[in-house]
Amino acid sequence: MPKAKRIMYKGQEYTLSKDEINQMRKGKVTADAFDERIAKGWNIKDAVYLNHNFVPFKNGVYLAVPVFNDTYYIKRSDFEDMRQKHNLSTQKIFSRVRKQPIEEVIPEEYTIYEKESDDDMNYLAEQREREERIKARELNRLKERKPHLFNGTPQKHVFDKYCVHLFDNNVFAKVKTDQYGNVQRG
Repeated sequence: MPKAKRIMYKGQEYTLSKDEINQMRKGKVTADAFDERIAKGWNIKDAVYLNHNFVPFKNGVYLAVPVFNDTYYIKRSDFEDMRQKHNLSTQKIFSRVRKQPIEEVIPEEYTIYEKESDDDMNYLAEQREREERIKARELNRLKERKPHLFNGTPQKHVFDKYCVHLFDNNVFAKVKTDQYGNVQRG
């Protein structure tokens, strides 16, 4: 038989009974998960009696429904309502979700939340960092090859009369090409 466990809850000592500990085992709630639930502000009754599929999400208690690589979240109040109106238990939801899309399993009047998977978030962050490193590397190469572009040194070449005329009178410079693709300068 499991021993009773003492915990601190809102500054007061609370003793979990053997029945509560057995209920936690039955619901597959580990001691770490129980401590996390208490730390997130759950009351003791919810932390003990809700099984391991109920998790803290968006400042509330949600049922986590894993579907392949994604996880969907259903608000606890919506789940209780589904249980009463549509006779859907967690086992029924999980078994049906394996066979058909979650939108067909959960009635339309209930909201389903989807959390982006950590793999997607990590991939996007890595991709962004990789692009930043590539841009920084290209900028450093350009600075090494052409330092005069970055230290304020004036350019060596001057514009010819035609180019100055175009800058003064036209928004876009006209570039002419011959039939062979060679650029004809004015």
